[in-house]
Amino acid sequence: MSQPNPDSQVIDIESPEMLAKLFDELGEAGKRHLTTIALDWVAKTCHDTAVDKGWWDEPRNMGEMIALMHSELSELLEGIRHGNPPDQHCPQFASASIEGADLVIRYFDTAFSAGWPIGPALFAKMAFNETRSHKHGGKKF
Repeated sequence: MSQPNPDSQVIDIESPEMLAKLFDELGEAGKRHLTTIALDWVAKTCHDTAVDKGWWDEPRNMGEMIALMHSELSELLEGIRHGNPPDQHCPQFASASIEGADLVIRYFDTAFSAGWPIGPALFAKMAFNETRSHKHGGKKF
């Protein structure tokens, strides 16, 4: 087992069991806080990359941003319809995984630019969903 570097900001996790143990020790509030920090960092990184690549040289339209998220869902569907082959740009992953990642990247970029809090909103919605009835009261799908 590697020795932790006290100067490192990266936690060296040897196994999923170690991560689960770390999370168990944090308690619910700590888990939410750590997850929110991680989500905020990922969202900022997604946005910074989009800015760096020129996607924010001009102001962006929210309708356009939502349509682009929808296009990633359509690409995910097409990947599934074609048997979920390896992605052409990241062949170590199936196309559905990469198109899902593209969707998350587009949402995080949009959310960060709009100032939408991802972590707190996610936890609030998850808590609300726990109170809902089976299939939200009888919805078919």
